[in-house]
Amino acid sequence: MLSLYILLLLLCLYGIVQNRGKKADEPLLSVLSHERTNAVNGLFIGLVFCSHLSGYLTRSGAYLSGDSLFYTLNGYIGQLMVVTFLLFSGYGVTESITRKGSAYVRAMPRKRLLTVWVNFAIAVLVFIALNLLLGNALTLKQCLLSLVCWESVGNSNWYILCIIYCYFCSYVASRLFSSQNLRLLAIGVLLALFVLVLCRYKQNWWYNTCFAYLAGCILSVYKHRIFPFINSHYCLCLLALLAIFLLAYNTLGRGRFFNITAMIFGFLVVTLMFKVNITSRPLTWMGRNLFPLYIYQRLPMLALAPTLNGTASPVYIYIYIFTCLAISLAITYAYDRWKLSVKFN
Repeated sequence: MLSLYILLLLLCLYGIVQNRGKKADEPLLSVLSHERTNAVNGLFIGLVFCSHLSGYLTRSGAYLSGDSLFYTLNGYIGQLMVVTFLLFSGYGVTESITRKGSAYVRAMPRKRLLTVWVNFAIAVLVFIALNLLLGNALTLKQCLLSLVCWESVGNSNWYILCIIYCYFCSYVASRLFSSQNLRLLAIGVLLALFVLVLCRYKQNWWYNTCFAYLAGCILSVYKHRIFPFINSHYCLCLLALLAIFLLAYNTLGRGRFFNITAMIFGFLVVTLMFKVNITSRPLTWMGRNLFPLYIYQRLPMLALAPTLNGTASPVYIYIYIFTCLAISLAITYAYDRWKLSVKFN
């Protein structure tokens, strides 16, 4: 597993470009561009892939030399892997609402919420079919609840529930209020209700990063103040955010208050992006295809998991790892091509 971390690191090092000699107002225009946010998301979806894959290896008893270091790093990063997904989504949706106005807001139930759910439901049906082929027992209740993200049939589900709800928050807030400040307040209240409900029924990872979406909304609304300030006081902002993040990470735990840590981490990543630009084409492609790579990566892991066992040789474990990676990338490529001809909006 550590080999995949090293591969991601090499992709980052290859693509990193220091932003020197640029105009003072350029970060305001380019720091959170699609290309740059896609590259960052590509890095983190790679980390998510490693994390998910390690779960199948652990359950099978498979172990590789160097895995102890991987599990230490993976455990430390934890839910922070998904923070930029939510952060950049909040930023992007708020930017679109600001630019396109009420027409965009009215279309959100169909173009945002329904589109995500339909694509997710198709993936769930694929996982149900795979489980039937593998002979895994499924109940009707489990299958039905998996279609609304509440249960799983081997697929990832909590993030889809979270992002659909976040889109719903933006929709409701924009329909109710014209003031951007009131919209932010409404999104915050709705997300707090989400946390209070889910903490009674689900594990903490279902809800402990959702406020990263609000952090993205805040960046969009106040970017004309925040971005120039960061650009003018970069070292101060970086060191302050790093210190606050480390304090929050080591004191607030992984429960509902981890949302504060997630927001700070998101601001820290954005601050780093003022000086560090990842221009890796593979990572950008992965970030651009975040949904299929996230939702379908468990498919080969689940399908090939029965071939693993505690006595599997290191060679076979590596074959399993890179076969899962190759199949996931192939599915993502096919999905990307299919998406060009099939639209839900």
